[in-house]
Amino acid sequence: MTEFPDSFFRELSSVEEKDFKKWARDNFKVSDEIEEVWHPIVKRECLIMQLEACRKSVRKADKCLKEILDII
Repeated sequence: MTEFPDSFFRELSSVEEKDFKKWARDNFKVSDEIEEVWHPIVKRECLIMQLEACRKSVRKADKCLKEILDII
């Protein structure tokens, strides 16, 4: 797969950046693959979403482990 350098993409205004982030939040599912052709702002927002989902999973696992340890 071809990787595009950030310099390949145009710089966004603050309004456009907000719109791109919103697009990512509205359309990207954390189980989806992040496409190299997406603007770096969109890719970064998708990575943030994946990190948030990962942290949530870890918190759930920690809570479950604590409950199990309380039982045994």
